[in-house]
Amino acid sequence: MPIQLYGELLDKGFRRSGTFLYRPDLANSCCPQYTIRLHADEFKPSKEAKKVIKNFNKHICSNSNVKTENNDNTIEELKKRKTKGSDNKPFDFDEAIKLSEKSDQFEIRLLDPKITEEKFQLYKKYQQLIHKDDPESVTRGSFKRFLCSNPFHQKSHISYERLKTEGGHFHQGYYLDGKLIALAVLDSLPGKCLSSVYFMYDPDYTHLDLGKLSALKEIALTRELGYKYYYLGYYIHTCIKMRYKGNYKPSDLLDPTSTSKPVWYPLEQFQDAFEKSNLKNKYATILNWKCAKDGDTSDSEYLSQHVPGVLSYKEAEKVANNLNGYYLLEPDDNGTVSISEDEEEDEYTDEFDDVYRPKLRKIHFGPFSHIPGNKVFKTMFLELIATLGPELAPCFGVVYWIYNHLLCSNYIINLFQVLKSYIEKTRDFSGFETTWLRLWH
Repeated sequence: MPIQLYGELLDKGFRRSGTFLYRPDLANSCCPQYTIRLHADEFKPSKEAKKVIKNFNKHICSNSNVKTENNDNTIEELKKRKTKGSDNKPFDFDEAIKLSEKSDQFEIRLLDPKITEEKFQLYKKYQQLIHKDDPESVTRGSFKRFLCSNPFHQKSHISYERLKTEGGHFHQGYYLDGKLIALAVLDSLPGKCLSSVYFMYDPDYTHLDLGKLSALKEIALTRELGYKYYYLGYYIHTCIKMRYKGNYKPSDLLDPTSTSKPVWYPLEQFQDAFEKSNLKNKYATILNWKCAKDGDTSDSEYLSQHVPGVLSYKEAEKVANNLNGYYLLEPDDNGTVSISEDEEEDEYTDEFDDVYRPKLRKIHFGPFSHIPGNKVFKTMFLELIATLGPELAPCFGVVYWIYNHLLCSNYIINLFQVLKSYIEKTRDFSGFETTWLRLWH
């Protein structure tokens, strides 16, 4: 999918794990999760953040010959300087956070998002010792699916300049004396934000506060790339281990009940909402959001739960009927396939298994109300529309196919798949290619 589209999904509360895109169900979650973003261009480090940076610089640079841009003094000499007024010099975040990288001991390397032995060994050690994962579950395959795979189409060789102009998924390796001690997994969204995906470190270096340091390093990178926002993932107010994200200010939270355009509020404004959420809902909201009326979602168990930020059944049906069309693939006795009038069939050679291809019929277009067949399919289609909302729903073409031998039994496998793409004239996602969403019935 185009990186721009993923940026809009972020603003709908989505995140990703490899190629899997997901959004929390706050109506049933025990720990409500809120998308949080930091205004990186306005960031001012707290006392704790300054301490983390200073301690790391001291540890890394104490035995290194580090020179500043303004003079030839080493870091050790700068620490010893106690002239009047020097202690009152304002803390320069951008200079201080970069000081350790001028050491001959420490460096941060830009890495292609591919699995290597040193990355996997770090991941394995981190997951087992920090997260207590079962050793059998920590495999090269899980690492690749979780932290290397991505839904974007990007070139294999990356550079900071390319990330700034084209965006994409990348790794940053933290090396101390040539050894990989930490790995940051990130997404760059041109003109919008830097998004944190995951971070891991060698437990032997816990004393360096690498988790906190990485957030500060990534804030600095966000500023270098010229982005306004740094997305930290989800903020969980009820979880101490996840509340730390609120310490980076100024930050906004996405109101989980917004169903159209994203609505952000400063984190501080949510404090009262968090207190009220204990009395009314499991989640906090500032918007005056009203649940759908009883009976409005009787055709969908999911929509009947009134998930915040998700359209009601009737609202989703209205959006669906206003869509330009959809893709419909059905069995064909002659085994012919026609993608469309202006696209070649060969473009999809790698997407469809040859076993399925002879059983597909021509693609038809039409409004939602004309979709033939199973009511279950229509309901699941509406659930997708309800989750995406009216702004993003038009970006997805819907495809479903039925196997010849299943027609008589009224069962449908692969009820629908979000596949390829049409875009309304008002939207400009260049290079919009194949996107998959598999639902099994």
